[in-house]
Amino acid sequence: MKTELVVVHAPDNTKGSYLKKVVGNTIFTVTFTKMNGESRVMNCRLNVVKGTSGKSNHLKEDQFLTAYDIQKKGFRAINVPGICSFKSRGKKYQFIEEYL
Repeated sequence: MKTELVVVHAPDNTKGSYLKKVVGNTIFTVTFTKMNGESRVMNCRLNVVKGTSGKSNHLKEDQFLTAYDIQKKGFRAINVPGICSFKSRGKKYQFIEEYL
């Protein structure tokens, strides 16, 4: 089965809200560049509350998304401006930059 590719034109500051809208509460795979420049692929889920203290985190929501890493069984921060692509619900979403 071939995965459908969806190309998304979105500025860095809207990538996180777009991703959250598409994935909702499902498991997804995200590819992003970490703050140190290293590339990372993570299978994760947003909105996990089990195992948390209930307090909000200290991360800026426009810069980082908090996700539960399924393989490492812990919470991780996704660098929003560094998001390259993500897979959810049988589709791959690829972010591209537009050059004027």
